[in-house]
Parts: sequence; structure tokens; C-alpha cells
Amino acid sequence: YYHSIESACVLPANTKLTLIDKSGSTVKYYYYIVSQADVSANKKVYNFTDFYCMDSTNEHYSADGSYYNSSTDLLYEEFLLHVDFEDITLSQNLEAKNIVVQLRDAYNHTVRLTVNTALFPMLFSVYNDIDVTKSITFTTDKNVIYMGATLNMDFDTVYSFNKNNYSDIVYETTHTEDQLGIRITISSGSDLLTYSDLEGIYITYKGANYFPRSDGSYRIKIADAVSNVMAKMVLNTENGKLDTGTYTITAQSFGSIDGTYFSSAIASDSKNIQVVSTDYGFKVTLDDNSVLVDKATGKTKNNNNNLSFTIGYSGEFNNPKVVVALYRRRYHQIYTHEYELIDLADFVTNTLITTNVENEYLVTDNVRTTQNFTLTLNNGDLTTGTYKVMFTLYDGTNRISDMNKMIIIK
Repeated sequence: YYHSIESACVLPANTKLTLIDKSGSTVKYYYYIVSQADVSANKKVYNFTDFYCMDSTNEHYSADGSYYNSSTDLLYEEFLLHVDFEDITLSQNLEAKNIVVQLRDAYNHTVRLTVNTALFPMLFSVYNDIDVTKSITFTTDKNVIYMGATLNMDFDTVYSFNKNNYSDIVYETTHTEDQLGIRITISSGSDLLTYSDLEGIYITYKGANYFPRSDGSYRIKIADAVSNVMAKMVLNTENGKLDTGTYTITAQSFGSIDGTYFSSAIASDSKNIQVVSTDYGFKVTLDDNSVLVDKATGKTKNNNNNLSFTIGYSGEFNNPKVVVALYRRRYHQIYTHEYELIDLADFVTNTLITTNVENEYLVTDNVRTTQNFTLTLNNGDLTTGTYKVMFTLYDGTNRISDMNKMIIIK
């Protein structure tokens, strides 16, 4: 008796068959790669003895009959067959095909196994015209960034399977066991920036900081599987030294065993960012006694309702201005650190000057080296919570930097 594998169709050249023999005390591995000669010969049957021992080019499978137990008059066998179509060239779809493992006798007759009522085939379809939908959309909160400021970057990756005419999902198996990563590079013209060019520039994602690798790229794992993911990151340039100019930031989604090793991209997207190399300083201070506010009276530990800020600025921007907004921590989850924009006007008695941004108010468009700014809180019935008063420095319409001062209403 001998074993064979029979396919309902001629398998394409370069199809890799891996046979795992788990019948004995030691697991053994064998392989067979379908050749162009097999295709020309219309070969559909592959005997186990056609398979080569793994890491060998001349030693074949030879275990047929070796697992026979004379005391029970039974053969105890277990085989796994793996069919890999990754390297094939498929001219047309293979639909509703099957592969079956058979036991044959010396007359080439199929022997019905007594433990089964039938020979159960492995059914499969392989398509060359139904691709997975894959993309990455890269967006930023600004197109101009000043050295020392931050750039918010959002990455929306799509990796979704499509269906055939029978509404069956067609899976691409290339990344079945991979984790999803994003590779970010920055270039000037056709020149990719190196590690030394990017020194002091890092990316923050989920509280962790990532620095450029030796090839100048940032590689960040964002999911345990290649799938649809939205990732929010921040590019920090506070210690960077890029010259003024236009730079291209390219984001590539990729799959690998650890989400950081990169070999090829699944999808990519790029954004051009104007970098302005200008030294500047921006600082906001608030005394410690003003941090804690009584919700019933609106008073701080200074026994008044004033939040007195000192704003410091230095720089050579053409049209600097400072605006202010109020954010409250969200409490929809116990440990969340998310904040939502609310209307500062509901908390203070000041006459505020609106801007073209909702719930953002002008502090000054005549920015000086040092100036004071006071917010007077309502004298009661304030909503408890943790807040941050956000001051933002602009140069015209370009957002330069944010400074947050925290207060607690209790």
C-alpha cells in the first residue's frame, strides 16, 4: 500500500506542497514544488514518495507501511498537508477544486479507510481577479510646521477582503500571521533624510516615544493583526534642526511577524509639509494656589475668582497672536485621559473676543515679551472635573505651539 495526493486540477507551477508526518514519535517534514514539467505532463497525482525530506534534494519520503501495528492489525497515521500558492502565476481562477489524500494498493486501486465512511476532500478556490482592498490615508492638522512645534498625524489603514460571485469571502493569506506596522520616512526632494538629519525629532504614539532607526525611518507597530486601524501620532520637533523648506512625509503600512521588521509595503500615502526654521519661545505660568477651585464659589486658594496667567514670548514671527480655549476631561471611562473642547465663556465673566475657530478666544494679537492675562471665574455652580486651559501661539493662520495649564474644580 502507498499514499498519494490527488488534485482535481493541474496545480500551477511553483505551488509548494508541504507534508507533515505526525504518525511516529518524531514529527517529520517533506516538501514538493510543482514544476513546469509537471504542468506540461498534466500531472494531478503526487505520491508521497515524490516528496523530498526537508533540507534535502535527493532523500524521499519512505515511511509507507512503517506504522503498521501487528498486534492490532492497524495502521496509526496522521498527516497534515499545506498547499502554498504564493509564488504561482495564475492565468485563470481555480474555482470549486479539491485535493484528496488517498491510500492505494499495488493495483493502483483506492482503498476505503475503515475509520471513514467516505474520502473527505479539501475544497478550495484560488482567484487572480479578486484582490483585497488595501490603503492607508495619511492626514495632518497643519501644512506648515515651525521647528519646535508638534504635528498631529492620523493614519487610517484599510485591509478588507472582498467576495466572489457566490458571496463567499475571498481571503488573501499573505499576512495571515502578521502584525500591522507603519513605516514613516521624511525626505527633501528625492533625498531621504538620515538618522543624523532627524536627530532630536521623534514620534509619540500611545504614550511611547519612537526615534528614527539607522535607515532614517520610524517603524511603529499599531495592531496585532493586519486589519482596519485608525492610529493617531504626534511628530515632535522641539529638539530638531531641519532647515526651512518643503519636506515630504511618507507613511507605509506593512505586515511582519513583529510589526516592526519591514520588507515591503501594503499601501502608502504622503503629505508635503512646509518647515520653517525659526527660534522662538512660548511659556505660560499660573501660580499653584490657583489650580484648585471651589465649585460652589468659583474661588481659588487665593480667596478670589481670578486665574492670573503670565505669558512669555520671544521670536520673529510676522503675525504672532495668542488664543485661549478650555478643555474638560471626559469621564465616560474610569481611566480615560481624553479631553473635550468646551465653551470657556460658560465658566468666566470676561468679555471674550471670538476667533474663526469655535470655542477659541483671542488673548492678544500684540504679543509682547511678557504680559498678564486674567480669567475671572463665575462665582458659583461650576461643574466639577479636571480641566486644562490651553493657550495657543499662532503666526497668522499657522498654529505654532500649545501650552496647557491644569485646574481642578471640586
